[in-house]
Amino acid sequence: MRDKGGVTVKDRLYFLKKYPRCFVGQEAVEWLKNCLHISTAEALGIGQRLVNEKWIHHVCDEHYFEDGYLFDRFYVDEENTKSGMGYDYLFVNSLIISTISLLE
Repeated sequence: MRDKGGVTVKDRLYFLKKYPRCFVGQEAVEWLKNCLHISTAEALGIGQRLVNEKWIHHVCDEHYFEDGYLFDRFYVDEENTKSGMGYDYLFVNSLIISTISLLE
């Protein structure tokens, strides 16, 4: 989900405000549906579980995981944005995939 072929993580603008290193919730729902062959409701459930498990969050922490044009961010990108630290994204992606597998 966070690696090549996953959701597009990039800086985005909304009402002239920049939100670094985030993705669109609607794209994540589509990715989950296509990769796991599940319904929208199931994808929303998994996405919300990823929020509850502290893998992802709304950029302003104002929304649940939704199938809409809302910006979400992986917590690993939040930390990377603040500290400039590097992360092994392949390792992080494997942890996320493992978590998703447990949720099915």
